[in-house]
Amino acid sequence: MKIAKYALSVLLLFTVVLAGIWLPERFFGYSEKTELEQIQTEAIEPYSVEEQNSTTLLQKIELLNKYPLDTVQVTLSTGDYYDAATANEKCLEELATLKELGILPDIDFTKNISMAIMVSLYIDKNDPSLRATCWQITLEDESFFGTFFMDDETGKILQFVFLMPDNTVEIDRNKIMQWGDYLGLESKNIYYSNALTKSESQKYLISSETQETKAIAISILWWFTLKLTDGNETVSYKISILENGYCFGNTEDYISAHYYQVTGQ
Repeated sequence: MKIAKYALSVLLLFTVVLAGIWLPERFFGYSEKTELEQIQTEAIEPYSVEEQNSTTLLQKIELLNKYPLDTVQVTLSTGDYYDAATANEKCLEELATLKELGILPDIDFTKNISMAIMVSLYIDKNDPSLRATCWQITLEDESFFGTFFMDDETGKILQFVFLMPDNTVEIDRNKIMQWGDYLGLESKNIYYSNALTKSESQKYLISSETQETKAIAISILWWFTLKLTDGNETVSYKISILENGYCFGNTEDYISAHYYQVTGQ
């Protein structure tokens, strides 16, 4: 009887020791496998175009308005809907439409033009789900300069700067209304104000070479401020009228350095 109890005790002890070795190994092995599967799933999860498409046109305009303070810009190699060649073609189509509306002057944007193109993803710093892919296309020759920001999804020009040094370019309230129509939005609460002081009407650049040379931009004569709305959302928008051009949206900092005059050391 004692031998049987002793044998049973040894068997129970062996079972406990074996369980102590085998069960933790199985448990931690399963946990590591689960974590590894999660990591692999997150690593290979593709970027969702539908996620970007959930950003409305007004939200995309607002992303550009808030750059660079509250929006991050990430350079891309291509867009989701256009590559460099097709984006350039689409941009020229949109510029032709803006010429028909009288928002741009009737000039040839294809003849002897210097062109630069890049595409970037703009992401809201506070809400990364708000993002937009935009093409930045710069066209320039001896008579004009223009940088245009085109939405990769819709192909619409969302903002731009345009200058013609030897010509007077005019924008009035009617053309601002047409700008809203072009975007498929309504323009309302349109106000204008004069540049009151020199500091308000002029922009400055610092030379990257000397950090001393100051360059002064063509003066801003006045601003139009307005609201763009689709009936549900509303976004503020600004149009700056320059001596020989204008900036639609947040584009004053994209004026070519060729249009700045050095004023001193």
